[in-house]
Amino acid sequence: GRGGRGGMGGWDEDVPENANAKNMSLVKAVLTAGLYPNLVLAPKELGEKDVGEITFRSLKGDVNIHPCSVVFKDDKLHSRYLVYHEIVKTSKIYIRDATAISPLALLLFGGSFVAYQEHGVVAVDDWLRFRCSPKSATLVKHLRSQMEDMLLSKIVKPEEDIMNTKQGRALVDSVSLLLDDEEKNCVGVL
Repeated sequence: GRGGRGGMGGWDEDVPENANAKNMSLVKAVLTAGLYPNLVLAPKELGEKDVGEITFRSLKGDVNIHPCSVVFKDDKLHSRYLVYHEIVKTSKIYIRDATAISPLALLLFGGSFVAYQEHGVVAVDDWLRFRCSPKSATLVKHLRSQMEDMLLSKIVKPEEDIMNTKQGRALVDSVSLLLDDEEKNCVGVL
């Protein structure tokens, strides 16, 4: 079927909607856009603890990973930042359906973006601050602006297939390349 799995149990890559299905950095960025501001921040050092043993910081206070979560028994995270789908309170406040995301995904798809270029710092919602070169900060700001313009265009003309335009494909390709190679763009949490 259109947009579904192919006959061999994998994604049908010939369906345009699935063109980026295997691009996990882009998929996680889309999750960031959809789940933000449901975000938690891990401590800088996990020590000898498994992920399920540490307390995460969020705008709603301290939370823990729910024991039924896939990452609960992991001994490391690929990023200090996790977006989540659900928060529940039982014996503790837990998050479920959590996915580690990259700092660049937050910069591109998180909340309001502010660049303090004279200090080499960018902020998302004035909560998360990152060291970032002025050139990279300008690039992020430009890409966010281009994505907003493209989204507005899609809202105004929903029948238009923006992915079949030269500008739409170039924008997705650019964002995808940056996400795959983000360590060269923005590094570190203040």
